[in-house]
Amino acid sequence: MDTSNLSEENFNFDFGSKGMLEIKFIGRGGLGAKSAGEILALTASEVGFFVQAFPEYGAERMGAPVKSFVRISDQPIYVHSYVTNPDIVVLLDKTLTKVLDVTEGMDENSILIVNSEACDFKEELKDFRGKIYFVDASGISLKLLNHNFPNTSLLGAVAKVAKVFPVRIINQYVEKKFKNKLSDELVEKNKQTVLEAYKETKLC
Repeated sequence: MDTSNLSEENFNFDFGSKGMLEIKFIGRGGLGAKSAGEILALTASEVGFFVQAFPEYGAERMGAPVKSFVRISDQPIYVHSYVTNPDIVVLLDKTLTKVLDVTEGMDENSILIVNSEACDFKEELKDFRGKIYFVDASGISLKLLNHNFPNTSLLGAVAKVAKVFPVRIINQYVEKKFKNKLSDELVEKNKQTVLEAYKETKLC
């Protein structure tokens, strides 16, 4: 694996006994769970990791639950199924804790990241023994982009807790992905959402 792009920081990630990092994004239609998974996987691929990324759709309507799965490894990935035991779950809408088992398949070593202004959702997660982080990704998006697109900013939270690669690597790909679609100003604002979420992500 070419790790030359990571040379500025020590990110020797231990993929553990599974040999990979498995991440699940859970959101509602329109919040960008699928896009977040794609950006994360393409970022990992950019720096030399092996990746998979694919969505699972429920009802095809705005606001319906949507899941997206990402696998990252330093070895070829031969698993071709949904992620059932995620290391990290990213919850784009905290109200889903009331209608879904968002921690299904997780254990005490797993991490849950929730888009929330405060850690005010733990009652629904009282049986979860892993770590819970929160960040107001929607608030950051509304402030900088004037829209509720929490997916891009939540990539900053993933970078902070996963420590697979530096947040600057994610922003390199965010710029590459959006530079031909958005104005320079909006590209920079999207990168700012990533950085702000990285700084503001806190442990519950």
